[in-house]
Amino acid sequence: MAPRAAGGGCRLTRRAAVFASLAADAHVQTRRESTSMSEVASKVRSWLEGQGYPLEMAVARAFASKGFGVALSTYYDDPVTRTPRELDVRAVREVSTGRSTARVVVSIECKLAAAHPWILFTSPSGLRLPPDRSPLSITGGGARARLMGILGRPAEHPLSFFDPSCPVGYSVTEAFTTGKDLPYQACMGATAAAASFAPTGFVVGRDMQLVDLSVLAIPVVVISGVLVCASLRPEADPPALEVVEIERGAVLWSHPQAGLTNRLVHIVTFDALPIFLDELDVAAEAFLAPPPQSLGSPSATRI
Repeated sequence: MAPRAAGGGCRLTRRAAVFASLAADAHVQTRRESTSMSEVASKVRSWLEGQGYPLEMAVARAFASKGFGVALSTYYDDPVTRTPRELDVRAVREVSTGRSTARVVVSIECKLAAAHPWILFTSPSGLRLPPDRSPLSITGGGARARLMGILGRPAEHPLSFFDPSCPVGYSVTEAFTTGKDLPYQACMGATAAAASFAPTGFVVGRDMQLVDLSVLAIPVVVISGVLVCASLRPEADPPALEVVEIERGAVLWSHPQAGLTNRLVHIVTFDALPIFLDELDVAAEAFLAPPPQSLGSPSATRI
């Protein structure tokens, strides 16, 4: 019996060696596949960063930190063509009291500008804005009257958001390129989206009853890169161009097909987004607060 036992042991040893060899080969193959997948993931990450997706996610997170409900890669109905178009980020805050709802919705386009700085054109002393800032905003329902109410009480609501100290321009373009006009596309897209979110007629709720809806729609373009302001130096003879780097600005934008003329589109570098959001937060709180005559009404529901 002993020789057979010894022979069986040899066969077991050889079988174990075969299994060990197969296991080693499988381990090597797994490591190769893991290394290969790591390389693929790295390449995908580099590609994503070049496409601007991380900027969109970072912008959405920043708005969410201020209490906005956010949606990325969402869609809106183009107010002219009535076809669906994609929007990078939509941010919403609203308050409901009974059958009355006040809503602030921000339509955001995100663009990379590292290789091609954006240029905001303005006048030496800045554009003259009307004393009543409410026509510069995109409003729907009863929002215009609500906005005029809070702007008419500056001591109660010192809203720097509606009276920007940043440069306000009449046009914006991209430097070092002769290709497609990305600033135009971004501003037009943000404006069209904002217009689609502002109702122009009666709004009916799910129970088929009329809803008192006031919507303040704010178009914003956030860029990752450099923003500069260009204007002629005052009283320079001969005329001399002055170019200064800025962190944020606004442009008076028109969308004639959507019936919008001279609405403010905010252009903000990502580095300046926290300060911009602080000002927007104060403005949103003031807009969403019940009007003075409604202070005795039932408590509001915030969404």
